[in-house]
Amino acid sequence: MFMKKVHAITAFSHRFPSIKMSSRLFYHLFSIHCEFIRLILLVFVENVIGKEVKNR
Repeated sequence: MFMKKVHAITAFSHRFPSIKMSSRLFYHLFSIHCEFIRLILLVFVENVIGKEVKNR
């Protein structure tokens, strides 16, 4: 799903060279996105594990 989004963005930027993102900016956005996903996963996993421990 995420890779499809990246592919769509790159295809879009190649189609319109005038608004093509610099690789540094793209990498910066990509790393922020990865950190955001990692944070959400961490919170989600902690909530699930917390519920499992409470149930036992």
